[in-house]
Amino acid sequence: INPDVIIFHYMDDILICSKFESDVKKVLKITTETLSSGGLSTFQMQISEEKIQWQAPWRYLGWKITAKTIVPQKIYINHDVKMLNDLQK
Repeated sequence: INPDVIIFHYMDDILICSKFESDVKKVLKITTETLSSGGLSTFQMQISEEKIQWQAPWRYLGWKITAKTIVPQKIYINHDVKMLNDLQK
């Protein structure tokens, strides 16, 4: 799509990055259209607008990414576990 844009994908998480926001927006539009049309699989998928991060720090797969650093996010341990879903959060 654009050689200056980097796309990382893991499970249901996608990271699209570039020096220019306009490049990210173009690739995001193409990615969204492709996923919603079912072009990559037999299942139609969509990207949640509320999960799109436009400003630093960006959070991806347990990492906090800024313009100059990539560090692990602080770990929060829930000691009040009642359901399996509580552990998965």
